[in-house]
Amino acid sequence: MKIINLMTAILLLVVLVISSVSAVQSAEVQPINDGLDVNATPSAYIAITDVKINSDTAYDGDDLYVERGDVLKVRVTLEAGDQDVTDAYLGAFMSGYRYAYYERDMVTDYTKTFSLPAHEKRSFDLTVTVPVDMEKKDAKLRLVLFDENSASVITYNYQVSIYGTADDSAVQIQDFFVSPSTTIEAGRALSFKVKVKNYGNNDLDDVKVKVAIPALNIQTYETIDTLDKDESQSFEALLLRIPPEAKPGDYEVVATVEFDRFQSVEESTQITIINAEVAQTAGSDSVIAMPEA
Repeated sequence: MKIINLMTAILLLVVLVISSVSAVQSAEVQPINDGLDVNATPSAYIAITDVKINSDTAYDGDDLYVERGDVLKVRVTLEAGDQDVTDAYLGAFMSGYRYAYYERDMVTDYTKTFSLPAHEKRSFDLTVTVPVDMEKKDAKLRLVLFDENSASVITYNYQVSIYGTADDSAVQIQDFFVSPSTTIEAGRALSFKVKVKNYGNNDLDDVKVKVAIPALNIQTYETIDTLDKDESQSFEALLLRIPPEAKPGDYEVVATVEFDRFQSVEESTQITIINAEVAQTAGSDSVIAMPEA
């Protein structure tokens, strides 16, 4: 009898274990119905129904290929739900830029606050620029939509792969300085400094920098053999002597950088030429004359 009771107890224990396992499995696979509609949109008041970036449809989570300097024109279409929407606004911004605080107008754009009647649609245009000096890396383009009544912010996120600028704009002039002054006496010489950077994807050979005063038909130039990608280089051996017969007045000075055989970029500044009599009258504090070239 004791053996039978022992076998019965073991059997009951096995049944209890199996029942417990089945209950756990059932709890794992059965969804809990707490009244939440898992197919509902993030907001019952307003929703993003369509996004186009540079005229191409873009879905939340898409990967985007962009180049430094690209302008992203974002058109977002919104639709109100069963109720009128008030005090809403939409924004777009590029995440991952070191100087975003200082150049926020470039990497962010927001609408004004707006209202939208129930079931109505409206499209908004936003513009975000990929900074030329942004690192070549993966960043994020984010859309954010706020309104007065929704429980949370609606966000769309895009993975942005940033590459170097196009070949025809790979080199850019970062600085163009005239030394020691932009006012010079005729017959004297000026020194120029031009700093350039390669923002492209490739190393460049035979980069040439030329500084010219077209109205006086004078120029000087300097070359380097190689400008590596993401490298900056300063050209400082650039001297121009102003002809003694040059008439007083303002003159345009043009710095031109030639690269990749057929490409070029230029910046300009202005100098003022005065004659010797004016220079002596003005005094040394306002005019600095460099030694004869």
